[in-house]
Amino acid sequence: MTENAHSLIFRQQENTNSQIGKYIRMAFIHVQIETQATPENCWTLLKDYQNIDFFNPYVARSFLLDEHTPNGIGALRQCNFKDGKNYIKERIIDWQEGKSFTVDIYEGTMPVNDIKTSLGIKPRAMGGAQLYMHMEYTPKWGFFGAILNRLMMTSQFEKMARNVLLGLDQKATLANTTPQRDVT
Repeated sequence: MTENAHSLIFRQQENTNSQIGKYIRMAFIHVQIETQATPENCWTLLKDYQNIDFFNPYVARSFLLDEHTPNGIGALRQCNFKDGKNYIKERIIDWQEGKSFTVDIYEGTMPVNDIKTSLGIKPRAMGGAQLYMHMEYTPKWGFFGAILNRLMMTSQFEKMARNVLLGLDQKATLANTTPQRDVT
């Protein structure tokens, strides 16, 4: 499926929390695409939590931080990015078997705080699936971070989310959805 055949939705909102006496601007990004891949093939890749690097074009290596919980609520993983400098550590905080999961990024080098990301699948009546990624975050660095968010972070996160979903789409449409790791 060509990228032009994908439907993309992008949305950003800002909320103000005045209860703590200062402005906290939380950004929301939602991207979705349609795929001809079956929901089952998509979920096979998503539930293999430790192997997001199989379809995420930004992750060089991902691995579990606790081998006893490979997926589901409480599972922990680290993702090392392809730039060789940056990483994130994530924990699953919501798990809807066969549908979606949400992670809390609790440590890392991203320029944001309080980031939660959901990846999910919705079956389509005409076959295939709708894949989506939803992110909520607060930029670091206060006022300067809010300006950076409007100027560039939002568009970068939207691009990243779209490319992750396109990678998932590409791998899920293959006949074999088992991650093949290079062991050299």
